Amino acid sequence: MFWRSRHRVNDQFLLYCFSLRPTSLVERSRDQTPGGAGDRRRVLDSLRRRAEAVDELHLRVAPAPADLAFPRWCPAPIDDDAFVVHDGADTWDRCRAQVAGLLTEGLEATVRPWRLHLLGPSTGAPCADGPVWVVVFQVSHALADGRGASALARALFGGSVPPGAVPAARPPGVLAAVGGALQVPVRVAAGLGLGLLSWSGDGPRTAGPDPLPASVFNRPAGPRRRIDVIVTDVDTLRAAAGGDARRPAVTVAFLSVLADVLSECLGDAAPELAVELTVGHSLAAGPGPPDRRWGSLRWLSERSPSTELRSHESKPPTKKRSVSQPRNDFHNVTIRLRADLEFPERVAAVAAEIADARAGDRRSGLAAWAQRRAAEITPPVLRALAARLSATGEAPSYVAGATVVSSVNRGPADLTLDGGEVLFTAGFPALSAAHAMTIGLHGLGSTVTISVTSDPDAVPDAASVIDLLTKAISP
Repeated sequence: MFWRSRHRVNDQFLLYCFSLRPTSLVERSRDQTPGGAGDRRRVLDSLRRRAEAVDELHLRVAPAPADLAFPRWCPAPIDDDAFVVHDGADTWDRCRAQVAGLLTEGLEATVRPWRLHLLGPSTGAPCADGPVWVVVFQVSHALADGRGASALARALFGGSVPPGAVPAARPPGVLAAVGGALQVPVRVAAGLGLGLLSWSGDGPRTAGPDPLPASVFNRPAGPRRRIDVIVTDVDTLRAAAGGDARRPAVTVAFLSVLADVLSECLGDAAPELAVELTVGHSLAAGPGPPDRRWGSLRWLSERSPSTELRSHESKPPTKKRSVSQPRNDFHNVTIRLRADLEFPERVAAVAAEIADARAGDRRSGLAAWAQRRAAEITPPVLRALAARLSATGEAPSYVAGATVVSSVNRGPADLTLDGGEVLFTAGFPALSAAHAMTIGLHGLGSTVTISVTSDPDAVPDAASVIDLLTKAISP
């Protein structure tokens, strides 16, 4: 993810909306304006104190010369540039416009892999009776995936502090680069063997869905962004999906509703209608080769261990959990939306698709082990090259899904900012050469936020998508 960020913005933007804290009688007697300069300084001071207490936020990425070795985490101070105040966001519409402008401004993870943006006070926000603070936590994917970034955000807003970071090291120098160069043949040989082993497999394979022709949403994203936010709740979303007594998961309910929306937008209610869903990998690290015939290959792969940027695991290793876990432990899977089915059957079909994808991720056979290890030991110089080449690719004629849906439950709604309660959270998955519109689905307590990110030049009719979504989930 670090190498990808060099060529296109793939940062995460976690938006949290807070009500202003109640004004005390003393403040009223002093005629202090809620949300004024004094409140803003107090909010920033509070955020900085919390950030200082989070070890993960004291790091930066140090790349190796010529990318011949893996980058390392090195210590970095928290300075004033980590906190940015944006003026002029006095209404929710202006706030959304300013946040949309942030989505194309990437972080330099070699300086700092995160930043906090403070906007407001803003009026007219969803779920708010008065003015609100809006905080956007911008996080490089090198530091964390959606689940990890949510944990860091909770630490900033009053939640528990996540486990300590990987011990900070010295930047990789010439010796590390030379060592990495010497490892390239070993890594390539091991990767080739593991790739062939994964391809040979250890049982019949289930063919995935066929690629779909690119739709109007599958265009290269340009430099502009538009964001739209719909705030609802779990019960309303489930009711919109037919009110199934089995109470489907929020992601299942939303995808079932989205099927009708995309069908109307694309004019196609065929069974092939699908999206790419972001799914976190199982925490269980599959076992090694179950057959002694592959012992030499196991030895070769373990002689070239991956040292890519990872999170430190404070617990001792077990048979099911390695000493470290990747900071980005997810992948995209194709989920068919089955718009041809009515709601009860459609909900069941979508749930089965997601369950099958997660079950496949927990495979423990030889092919699964080989596939994981082959990806882990790819030489860093080849990973950097692949990131550079993929950034210059053209829009594909066929895609895995009409859009990307990222769904994250960000925990209970017990966060606060300067005494004000959290109202909702949102997120905006990055656009790409294949997707000019993406959708975020984020839960906080019983509140669910649907966030649509689009390029207004590539998808000029995004407003109609929002209208259809709003109508589809309206009680």
